[in-house]
Amino acid sequence: MSQNKSWKEVQFITGVLFLIAYWYFGYDGITFSDDVTYLNFGQSFWKGLPYPDDSHFGHRWGAFIFSGFFTFIFGFSDRIGSLASLSFVLTTFILLYHQIKDNNSRFWFTLFFCTQVYFLHFSNKVYPDPILAFWVCLVPLAASFRSKSPISMALVMALSLIIGFSTKEMMVFLLPFPIILFVIDLKNKVNLKFHLYFVSFSIIILGSFFIWYGLVEGNLFARFSSVNEGHYISEFTYADKGALAILQRISYLPILTFIERSYWIWIVLALPGLIKTFLSKKEFYVEMSIATLCLLFGFWFMSSTLEFYNPIYLNPRHLIILVPILSVLIAYGYDSWEKWNFHLAGLLFFGSLVSLFQSDFQMSVYQAVFALIFAAPIKKSFTKLSLSILLLAPVILSIAYQRKNKNYQYFKNTLTYTTERIDNQYVIYTNSFVYFSQNVLLGNSETEAKTVLDIQQLNLKIHLANKEFYLLNYKYFKHAYPEEETYLKKFRLKVDTMGFQQEVVSDDPWIQVIRYYRE
Repeated sequence: MSQNKSWKEVQFITGVLFLIAYWYFGYDGITFSDDVTYLNFGQSFWKGLPYPDDSHFGHRWGAFIFSGFFTFIFGFSDRIGSLASLSFVLTTFILLYHQIKDNNSRFWFTLFFCTQVYFLHFSNKVYPDPILAFWVCLVPLAASFRSKSPISMALVMALSLIIGFSTKEMMVFLLPFPIILFVIDLKNKVNLKFHLYFVSFSIIILGSFFIWYGLVEGNLFARFSSVNEGHYISEFTYADKGALAILQRISYLPILTFIERSYWIWIVLALPGLIKTFLSKKEFYVEMSIATLCLLFGFWFMSSTLEFYNPIYLNPRHLIILVPILSVLIAYGYDSWEKWNFHLAGLLFFGSLVSLFQSDFQMSVYQAVFALIFAAPIKKSFTKLSLSILLLAPVILSIAYQRKNKNYQYFKNTLTYTTERIDNQYVIYTNSFVYFSQNVLLGNSETEAKTVLDIQQLNLKIHLANKEFYLLNYKYFKHAYPEEETYLKKFRLKVDTMGFQQEVVSDDPWIQVIRYYRE
């Protein structure tokens, strides 16, 4: 692809180093959720062991083979596993940066690529979304070189779609992309060899994909069945709540989510680049714009299951695949900001008002300041400085907030110390989300794992003999898993009814350790 010396530029080096620095200094531990599952699946894959369960996670091999490779080589830990996410984020940045020719555009691309809080937050986690962002970007990037290298780029695009789908199902958002590209090329009377190669490679790859499932799973369409199996009713589903809930979800709720989670700024500032693209019809940007529209349409209307229509929940983590492509369009259209300044300011003020009505005063003020910068007649140099400060500030504050709120390393050290101190003589009950993650937290120690139990599995009969056990309560549950307050209350009620007394061993803003005993 582009063979220039952009890697020597200060902003390129700054972008790469910033991403690495965030991966290191912004680390705040596991999320005690799907990342633990992906770590376990990756370990099982590379060790040749059966998967931990037969859930739909096992079909997302693109999400765990890379993290599993790192943990297989360098040792099992979430820190090591997250090297996969960092590698894909860096590769995405490097590939896209090299396609942007203008120096000022590269500055804006670097700034917006490196400052979306959710995108950065998952760059040091073991989740499929940062990896999926790479495959999503590779599809339009390969398509932009279809005239120069039709065979190789057709193969790259076909592989990207299937590997992306095997990383996470949201890759289907880009299924309209090759069709739209074909229509455009047909209309412009462009040589269609690329499309012939793409269809041929797709048939071969998809055929192999289905045959493999047929041989291994005994069902050619097992991968699609797994999509339906992954659906379950929750507070984040809509079909079970009626037509009105679905209508709300596909009308105004996406806008509210974009605003609430700060994606609105990226979408609004990408609009001049989108308009400029369809006026200039410049390659690479045309493909990136089509991909952007496909992603937005997919997020807006796609169903989470094939059995009935249930619009997907707009999880802010899922939306991070938008960030790299939107950053490209922001960079391409930055020179049109002055032309569209009042339109941009109006949309940003709209976001500010929405946040105000939602009582999100911080986001309201934040977007209002953005709007004022575009509405006021200020110098371009000041725009650069002010936007840089505005975008970098939340990144730095989020690191400080997570450390204060979660204090992950302290918690992990305390859990390890407590399990070692009681020396397998007694058991330690802990929060359900901690118990779920114990093999990651305790480094696969079988002895310590037998010592740690779930507060929902309390069986007081086994404690009548030794007359002593412990509770380690990680107070982070109040922020991440508030429903576990109920589990904790039930646990304490059961203990009280059996006449156990309690002694507070330690209690601080993050962890409480209690010893329960009988005389």
